[in-house]
Amino acid sequence: MLAVVSTSSLSLVEPSNLKKLPPILPKPHDLSDRPTGCSWAPDNSVFYVSYAGGIQRFDPLTTTSKELYFNVDNDPISNIVSPSTESIVFSISNRICSLESRKPKILDTHKRSINCLALSVDGQTLASTSSDAVHIHHFETGVTTTLRGLPTEESITSCLFHPHARTRLLVASENQVLVYDTNCPDQASKIILLDDPSSGPIVGLASSPFSKSLVAAITADGRLGLIDLEKEIP
Repeated sequence: MLAVVSTSSLSLVEPSNLKKLPPILPKPHDLSDRPTGCSWAPDNSVFYVSYAGGIQRFDPLTTTSKELYFNVDNDPISNIVSPSTESIVFSISNRICSLESRKPKILDTHKRSINCLALSVDGQTLASTSSDAVHIHHFETGVTTTLRGLPTEESITSCLFHPHARTRLLVASENQVLVYDTNCPDQASKIILLDDPSSGPIVGLASSPFSKSLVAAITADGRLGLIDLEKEIP
């Protein structure tokens, strides 16, 4: 299933429709506001979209939507991930909110606003980043650890758990990607620089579902860089 999110609407597309020429796109869902984040549930049964004032849940089978959560905070919702079909995690300013019932649980470990949330492939570990810190939250134990050896300037923009390695976390800072094993938080195991610093800082990371080493990095000026983690070639 493919989800296509714009500033005002959402389309959920069956893979079979993409193989047709021209592709058949269903009627889009209207969004309540400009989206700030989105996430599939782990089993792809529902799709969540966050916006400043709340969270919507979409069911691709029944093509129905529901207002799942209304934000009563003065600060907007900024990121969202789904650890299970019954729970979502989102951020508001420097706080992490876990929602399994109508009232969210609050985790307050960052001093600055959170700019990214990422889940490990098994859904048991959450990474959260602000401009100057990366925190690792272990759901089963309730323990939070802080990555060390990060750049001293406030330059962290994104993070991503690798889909083929449960404890491998990629952290973007300026024009470099730092590779961490979350079981060894003292320092990065690798630091990979993009070969063109003029492209601006990395603002997003994505990993190939087919390759264990290929990673894509999106820069602020819209360029796409491909990184081979094994060969350390940007």
